[in-house]
Formats: sequence, C-alpha cells, structure tokens
Amino acid sequence: HAEERLRARLRELPDGRWEAVQHIDHDGHTELASRVRLTLTKQGETLTFDFAGTDPQARGCINTTWAGLMAGVFTPVLVLLCHDIPWNQGVFNCVQVQADEGILCNCRYPAPCSMATIAGTRLVANCGTLAISKMLSASPRYAREAMAVWAGSSQCPSLAGVSQHGYRFGFMEMSHHAGGGGARSFADGVDLGGVLQNATPSIPNVEATEHSYPLLYLFRRQLVDSGGPGRWRGGVSGEICYVPYDAPPGLSMVLVAYGVEVPNALGLWGGLPTCCVRWVRVRGTDIAERLRAGAHLPLTLEEIPGEVQVFPAMHPRLPFGEGEAWYSNWQGGGGYGDPMDRESERVRCDVENQLVSVACARSIYGVVITPGSGAVDMAGTAALRQQIRQERLARAASQGHLPAGRRRPAAAALEVSSPDPSGRTPAGLDPRGTPGSGERVSFGPVLTADRSSGLLLCRCGATLGAAGDGYKSAAAWEELPLTAAGPIRGEQYRGDRFVLRCFYCPNCATLLETEVTLRGSPPLEDRLFGWPAATAPAGTSVPGGATAETATGGGP
Repeated sequence: HAEERLRARLRELPDGRWEAVQHIDHDGHTELASRVRLTLTKQGETLTFDFAGTDPQARGCINTTWAGLMAGVFTPVLVLLCHDIPWNQGVFNCVQVQADEGILCNCRYPAPCSMATIAGTRLVANCGTLAISKMLSASPRYAREAMAVWAGSSQCPSLAGVSQHGYRFGFMEMSHHAGGGGARSFADGVDLGGVLQNATPSIPNVEATEHSYPLLYLFRRQLVDSGGPGRWRGGVSGEICYVPYDAPPGLSMVLVAYGVEVPNALGLWGGLPTCCVRWVRVRGTDIAERLRAGAHLPLTLEEIPGEVQVFPAMHPRLPFGEGEAWYSNWQGGGGYGDPMDRESERVRCDVENQLVSVACARSIYGVVITPGSGAVDMAGTAALRQQIRQERLARAASQGHLPAGRRRPAAAALEVSSPDPSGRTPAGLDPRGTPGSGERVSFGPVLTADRSSGLLLCRCGATLGAAGDGYKSAAAWEELPLTAAGPIRGEQYRGDRFVLRCFYCPNCATLLETEVTLRGSPPLEDRLFGWPAATAPAGTSVPGGATAETATGGGP
C-alpha cells in the first residue's frame, strides 16, 4: 500500500533534476571545509539520490556510514512526501541511493564517525530537504508542502566535574534542540520549533538543570535576527548564557558543533539563510559580585564585562571556572521567497516582538520603521525598496553578471513590476506567470514555465530563456558576504571562505534563489526534463566562469 501510494504521488510530479550542497566548517581537528553534494533526479515513479561530488571522508569524527546516509535521505522523504503514507519498506522501494564508498556520507572503515547523527547524516537531510522542496515546488498540487531547511546544525557543550551535591557528573546542554523551523511556502517557520529529524525533541528545563548541576543561567531566550529572512521568515533560534554556581573546583568543558562560519539552514526560492553558531567565553566577569550584592544580572552578552574569547566549532577539554560566563547560540530556520516581498505589517510585528531588528528590517526587508511610534513609513518603504532593487542590479552589473543584452531598468519599470510595500501582488500581474496557454510548472513563487511556449517567465513578464535550460544562465547574479543576510553569520570567525550568491530577475530585480557556497564553486542547477532547450543570449555569464552556451540542456 505504501509503495503504491508513493509511486502514484511521484507520477504526479514533473520529471527533473535538482541540486543541493551543504558544508561542515570543522572536522574535529582543523577548520577544513567538507562538502556534501546531492543531485536528486525524479523520473516517472522513482527518486534517485546521487551524492557524486561529495568530499572524501574526513580525518575527524564528522563522517557517516551507509546506515546514517539512509537515515539522512529518508528523513525529508518521509516528512515531505509521506506525511499521509505509512512509513515502511514500501517507501524505500521507490528510492535509489548512489554514493561511492570512502566519501563523507558513506565512509569506509576505519573512518571516525562518532558525530554521524549530528554531522554527516544531518547534512544529508538538509540537502534532501532543499532538493525535495524544489521538486515539490514544480507541482501546483504539492507546492504547498515545500519548505526551507530547519535548524541545520548541532551545538552541544558538554560539562563534567563534581556537582554541588558531591557526585561526579557529565552533562550535555541540549537547548539547541529548540532550533527554528524552516519557512514554508505559505507561512513562517516555527520559532524554536525543534529539529526535523526528531519527532519529539526536548530541551532541558532550566530550573531542573540548575538543581542537578553547579550552573546558574543568566538567560535563555529567542535570538533576534536568527530566522532566515524571506517572504516567509524562518523560525528563530535561541541563545543561552550560564556561569558556575556553588561549584567545586575542577569543572571542564568540551565544545562540539559545526556551522560557526557557514549557516546550514538555507533558504528556498530567494529566502536567506539563518544565523551561525557562536561559542563565546567571557573571563573576569563581575557576576559573583552582583549575586552577593543582589544586583541585576546581565540580560545580553554585550552587558557582561570582561575579556571576550571566541572559540572554534570544536575544542578539546578546557577549564570552566570562577569568574567565567559561557555564551552560545544555535541556528534557526531558512527563509522562503524574496524578503522584500514580505508584507510590511508582518515586518513591523517582527520588530515589535524582537524577532527582527530595526536595522535588518531596513537593510534586508526594505521596511522603514518610524522612530518613536514604531509604525511603518509606507512612502519611505516604497522608496527604499525601489532603491534596493536598483542596487541589486547595479552590483550585478559591476561584477559583470548582468546578462548580455540587458541593461538596468529605470526605477519606474521596477516600480510597476514589483509588489507594493504591503507585499501584495500589483494589480494585473499573475504571481504564477504571464498569460499563456497549456500546462505551467513553477520554479518557486516567482518563475513559471509555460509548456505551450517552452519559456520560463517571471511574474513581471520578463522571459528568462527556455524552461529546459534552467533560469540561472539568464539571471543577474552577484556574490556577497554572508553578513548581507543579517548579523551572526560567522563574522566572529574567518568569514571569507564562504559567499552568499544571489540570483535576480534581470528586469524587476526580484531575488529568485540564493546559494551559500565556497568561493569559486560552480552554481547549482535545477532542470525540468522534457522541455525544449534553447541557448540564452550569447555571452551571458554563469557563476564559475561558464557562458550560457555551455550551460544549456533540456534532458537528463
């Protein structure tokens, strides 16, 4: 029954190929960047997950075996495709997995794999979530099921020593299980919603932790600007800070995480990524003095006086003693759709609820909040969004990534073809594409492939080439630092290896898709099969240096 149901569902989806990539920025020994790359192919009633292009197994503990690989594959398969289908072997019969031995997500003995469930396996699930969601987006019936990546990495501080009760203990702080949910195609991600692979995640009760272990929490709360920006915002994550309290000497800490330099909860169809993980120790604090004096305790990391030290993703045992405060935050969910398509009233509410800062409301969402009243300046918002769209294409042109034959449109053209400040679609524009007959298949909320003409169309009416070629060869694009997606994107770490690659409609400057990738990496490609192929305008640039002539094709 399960197999028949899933095969019938797959037959309803268009055939095609979708790609996704994920990175780990530390292998347990060094800050070596390791990559998992997925190509998802759907033909007829079969799904094929191909991990060609994934890096070789690492020297550190981040690898996973075949069992972990299969767990990572079937997490998004079950959640996104089989929410109403029994989860059994029948589902497995519809899926093929191709992965050479000796790679990070299918390691061979004696590769270390003790972090498999929160490293290699997690990255496979992240890739699958993106690729399957893009596939679902190509179906009018199932596009609603698409969503961005949930909290994309793990962050586990482990504490050991003797408790205030006199017994030896080992304790793993698991607040990171309150990760942000990925934004959906119709709604924001769930704030502090959990992690995708755990059906019943739980986080520790602060008071129970303080009762059992020699710790005092200064705060545990939602983290502003941690949800990936988008038309629908990713769920926010959290931040914690604690100090030793009534602690015998000899406490020690081990740090285990990844995603301090690169976000793993990526956005979908123009949505931006979440924040990164941070490890911060503040030494020489005055917390003990404040406690003795009954004074107010710090409510933010910035309020804690002392020497600030930032630690890498993973670190061997180090002491945790008197006068120190440990701070960390984890990743939220990725966004969905262009942030500048978000209704200004939703942005205002996010600012009021301390989910989005005033600065990010302005720079990313293009929403001007009036000081004092907190109301939206509608005229200022309209003008700012026009300016941001112009700047997108100006930067793309300055980097040499505006397609040949295109020139930056006047502000008036952008104004006509873009949503108004409230986020509503302008009158006369069909968000699923321009008029045409025949079946239509979407690439997210903005682009539509029209089968009668074989063309890929933006909601503004612009043509982005043939549907079989994909859209990136005809898009304007640029590379930005990760901090362009908001604060807490690894700026306290190296911050130069990874870039945020943004693809825009060259006419209306709507953000079509984003990639978080190592600098100089080739672009990801999404293709529909069975559509006529055509060459984009000669000389059109493609990330990685290829021209449009070498980036076309209409079949598997």
